[in-house]
Amino acid sequence: MMKKVLSTIIAIVMLFSIAALMPVVTAQEGDTEYATFEGVLADDYYVLYPFTKKSLKIGISKYGELIDGETNVGLEYGGEVDPFAAPAGSEIGSIPKDLWLQGWMIWIEYDHVTWGHRVVWAAAMFADGTAWGGPWLRVDFGTDDFDPDGSEGDIGGYVHFEDFTDLGRPYDPANPLVYVDELSAGGRKTNGTAVTEPLKVIYHGPRKVVVETSTTIYDYKPGMSNPFAYPLVKVRFIFIFDKVKKQVIILKDIKSLLPNKVGTQMKIQFSNRGEVDLGTEEAGYSSYFHFYTIGTSSGNPIFNDTEEKAVTTVYNSLWTEAKTEDPGTTEFPGYSAAGPFPQYTIAQSYGLTSDSDEATFDVFQAINPLSGHVFWAAFWPSLSDWCADGWAYPGANVWWRAMYATDPHYTDASPNRAGGEPAIPFYVAEWDFLLGWAESTVLPTHFRAVTVYGITDLVEADDADIGDVHSNVLEDEALNFQLKQVFWPWDLRKAVGVNEGLNYAVKPARLVNFFYDVLPGEELKLYYPISGGDVPTDAFVYVPDDAWDDYSTFAERLLGDGKLLVRGVDYIVNITDPGTYVNITMLTGPYSRVKVLFSVYSLSSGDVGPTYSDRGAYEWIVVGRDSDPVDSAGAAMVAEYFLSKGIEVMYSALDMQDVPYHPKVPFIFAKIGGVEDVRGSRDAYRDGVYGPNTGKAALKDDWCTTIPIASSDIIVVGGPLANLGAEYTNDFLEAFWGTPEVTPADEYKNKLTALTCWSLNSYVDLYDEEGNLVEGYALIGTHKDLNGTVWFVVWGITGQDTYYATWWLWRNLAGYALLENLPPGVTTIILKFDYTLHPTEECFWEIVEALGTISEVDLKEYFETDMPEGFWNHFTYDSETGLVKVWPFKCGVYLGEGDDEICCPGEFPICKVPPIHPDP
Repeated sequence: MMKKVLSTIIAIVMLFSIAALMPVVTAQEGDTEYATFEGVLADDYYVLYPFTKKSLKIGISKYGELIDGETNVGLEYGGEVDPFAAPAGSEIGSIPKDLWLQGWMIWIEYDHVTWGHRVVWAAAMFADGTAWGGPWLRVDFGTDDFDPDGSEGDIGGYVHFEDFTDLGRPYDPANPLVYVDELSAGGRKTNGTAVTEPLKVIYHGPRKVVVETSTTIYDYKPGMSNPFAYPLVKVRFIFIFDKVKKQVIILKDIKSLLPNKVGTQMKIQFSNRGEVDLGTEEAGYSSYFHFYTIGTSSGNPIFNDTEEKAVTTVYNSLWTEAKTEDPGTTEFPGYSAAGPFPQYTIAQSYGLTSDSDEATFDVFQAINPLSGHVFWAAFWPSLSDWCADGWAYPGANVWWRAMYATDPHYTDASPNRAGGEPAIPFYVAEWDFLLGWAESTVLPTHFRAVTVYGITDLVEADDADIGDVHSNVLEDEALNFQLKQVFWPWDLRKAVGVNEGLNYAVKPARLVNFFYDVLPGEELKLYYPISGGDVPTDAFVYVPDDAWDDYSTFAERLLGDGKLLVRGVDYIVNITDPGTYVNITMLTGPYSRVKVLFSVYSLSSGDVGPTYSDRGAYEWIVVGRDSDPVDSAGAAMVAEYFLSKGIEVMYSALDMQDVPYHPKVPFIFAKIGGVEDVRGSRDAYRDGVYGPNTGKAALKDDWCTTIPIASSDIIVVGGPLANLGAEYTNDFLEAFWGTPEVTPADEYKNKLTALTCWSLNSYVDLYDEEGNLVEGYALIGTHKDLNGTVWFVVWGITGQDTYYATWWLWRNLAGYALLENLPPGVTTIILKFDYTLHPTEECFWEIVEALGTISEVDLKEYFETDMPEGFWNHFTYDSETGLVKVWPFKCGVYLGEGDDEICCPGEFPICKVPPIHPDP
């Protein structure tokens, strides 16, 4: 059947069960050069977050630098420090803007069919030490672009004759052959042609903003007639700023545009680089710093880092199309010190590693003890080359150029630096890789790198250069909470009960106790809130002290008169021999009320009411108060799905209170809006008008003081227009619905967009000429927020799509089994349904996206190589067709192992799975 989009109007009308009228935010117009975005953590509702609540503020330029030259904001933390645009605030301090060096550089070598060997570079670093900002400047001496033997005055044979330290001339972006001014200095330079598009805000919700920057780089030679004849690469950055976090994620994509009649491959060195001025005018800007890397295999230890201290991650080579070069086998020897990355092996533990076979990322950390702050920059995959002290003197002199294997790979200050650390570092983080021509099927055409920048308060970070009793230690909040959310996320495997080798159930049940008039020294015996029975130690989920404040654990949380209490400071947990009961001894007080949130493996055999299995429970399954009944029909199947896996769903609820009709039915969101609660409106549950930085929703604490809501486990069924829970998680999942109020870019409005997909694909339901829905899409995703609340979200673009997403989970054998067998790190999937087929027919459904926090996974390769032992007892995979086949299958109903009553003969192909989607 021919499938057409009948009209945008039909698509919008049938999007969700119900849609509310809201004001529209218009898209940005004109050539937007800078933008600043405020974080909201300090004023948000995450009372259970175990660290200091201070907001981050970021500035972005359209060139991809993390600096706004108009507001003078770079990476500002709590209004206290800003290492890229020091000091914090809009004022200029002792460091001139000419030395606000932060950004990126790309170095491209290839053989042109007529011009011969070419070297084209471009760098956007905001400043060059002489001037800041400005347009692209072309550094063009009108001679050969490459100095092979040093005869033109440069050191060595590899250094480019025209470089970033030279002056350049600005050109007209519409006609780059025309210069518009004289030689000048500035922060954006190239010896080719670089054309940058206006900064684009893709999404801007209450708690998340997504911004795209894009620059296309062309080769250039004096006398050429068409400046756009030889496109080389597009450099696209996607800034993902969860405004309740203390870090910003930047997805950095390098896409080949090379025409096949011009060249066959490009050798590329792409790097992040910048000066870190961490501190204040009073405390100074010098810091202790260290680069935690994968290390090099050999070489002079003074110049080459041989210590393997990279950090492991679940994101291995399945999550990329192109790996970095292998120094041992590359046709470009001498460029790279390490590689190829990412590695293939999926890391099974989190933390510093010495096993280079596991997938890793590198971390640069700076500490200013006087100001009390820590800065970090994480780089995935692990780097080809790096330097912590790239200054001209007394550093490595690589601040302005690409790096090579023979360059100093300092992880601390240069040994030539008088006085050593503390000092002001200049980090260089470089990836080396090959890309083929734009349509190549032999070499990859797209490379993805990821950078995560963050700041927090100094608590546990340390640096060996501080003194004899010190060692290199990453800040705990940075490593085990902020970065762990990115590189070891709460994923779909964990959400459906897969135990990743932890010493507790992945989905334990969450309970709440209250104690009144509590004094120091008092012992609080935990009890089951329904029956009142005591909680035995072997049921209590105990998290060790050093992991109490880690991300994705289920540690207890105590609130004393509304303030979060700290284990070991305000109380201790008494865990003794099995068979005894859990007591908490208070160290501080008095408190009029102490609230204890905790998790259990199972309820005691004598308890009354619902029981918990060893795989735990979801406390709530939630549908929208204003939704259509189809969402409730789907919710029943989701509950059955989890029950079949030994995970109980304890209670059902509405998102908002049904005031006029069913006011006593539980609801999960708090009334914080200060306005009347009426059906068809969410204003009573938001802290302002829904839109950028405003309109946040917040969970209630608990229901009837017996069942927790915040920090519990919640299933949401129904989309953002039908369920406030889906609107809340729209700011956190790796795919989003483009509600017009929060989607300035027109091409993403009223569409389901895969944020971490390499192509940034968007989906909309399709209708035939008669208006019949013929193709639909749905999302299944999970997230664990700062309060520890686990979200499992199922919704479709229409109510029918929502229903079939729940059907896929429960009544479809493949869907039933696939979630727990997905690769680690998959947080969101997008399903496609072909409604021209019956649900039991082959290829009715297809997984079109499998997304993680920083990339998408190649499921085709995973199914061919990595599926768990025993999974294929009932599944086969056809690599030629991309079909997953299931056996046995009886007219859409799984018969079970050993049952041979088959009415549908043969193997039954039912789905397709995607590879990574390179940018078209």
